[in-house]
Amino acid sequence: SDRQFGYISDGLFTSQEEIDNLDFDQDNKQNTSLRPGDIRYVDVNGDKVLDWKDQVEIGKLGTMPHWMYGFNVNLKYKNVDLTALFQGAFGYSNYMSLWHNTLSYPQELFDLRWSENNNVADALYPRLGGAVTNGYMSDYYYKKAGYLRLKSFTIGYNLPKELCTKLFIQQCRIYFAGTNLLTFDKLGKYHIDPEAPSGQGGFYYPQQKTLSVGINLSF
Repeated sequence: SDRQFGYISDGLFTSQEEIDNLDFDQDNKQNTSLRPGDIRYVDVNGDKVLDWKDQVEIGKLGTMPHWMYGFNVNLKYKNVDLTALFQGAFGYSNYMSLWHNTLSYPQELFDLRWSENNNVADALYPRLGGAVTNGYMSDYYYKKAGYLRLKSFTIGYNLPKELCTKLFIQQCRIYFAGTNLLTFDKLGKYHIDPEAPSGQGGFYYPQQKTLSVGINLSF
């Protein structure tokens, strides 16, 4: 049920020369509508024209994780203790909707789009007002969404009993704790949380990073 068919992309055109040298009709107009910044597709069946016959299964991994994992770390050395929880997922993709960030990062959305100043084949989105072919369902908008996240982390230090006795307390523990401190993924540069539902990155409230320090006292 989590399957999608569309065209295979080959990045964006970065020069008119690449368009002129294209050996098949991509837009069914002898490529006259194409400009640098438009998506370049692959003529899968080699018949020199881009049509439905070139559509294949894209986003093969699907938009739901095939694998989810997590592990705990519990360490203690003398008066120092450390705990950490890592969680992650892999084996899936996230479809980058054109509207994924218009609410939260409008300027960055345009900065990541292709432009003359950002003339790169792997820009997040094609040029503004581009060819109709840019709207074709393709793998260009599918990005690998696997991640590893440090979900929680705590490190503490227990004052020596001798010192606690002098301070007229039974126990004193100083600690630092945090949540969502680190995330290793490929969507961060697009300002998309890897846990966001596919195509809804801009409408998903990202996981909050929290930091706290404290002291636990026992009298």
